[in-house]
Amino acid sequence: MGYDRGQLKRDVKQSMKRSGCMMVTLLFTIAVSAGTWLINTLLGGALILLHYWELIAAQPLVLSVLRCFGEYLLFIVPAALVLIVLHAAAHIPKVVFRKLLHLPAFCSAAAVVVWRADSWPA
Repeated sequence: MGYDRGQLKRDVKQSMKRSGCMMVTLLFTIAVSAGTWLINTLLGGALILLHYWELIAAQPLVLSVLRCFGEYLLFIVPAALVLIVLHAAAHIPKVVFRKLLHLPAFCSAAAVVVWRADSWPA
């Protein structure tokens, strides 16, 4: 055939370094790993809740905490989404955006817990 296998391998390696294929592969691997971890965590938590539901339901405080956490998520997710849209639309600097993301998280946690605490059993 008349080709040099070593030279071909070096050319392919140089081509991959210039095009950023290795970085894309690394980012893809990290994204898939994070997604898999998230799905496994959610499914595992759901299975634990389903398996021990009778035990959890017998504890009114646990149910109240779970309900409070659900209401907190219903507040914090839309707030974060609004901030993400504002970040994309207004081109807010990353440093300021990170501080803005902390604002609803820190300010809302105590408010939601106090708001729900009045219905908790003593």
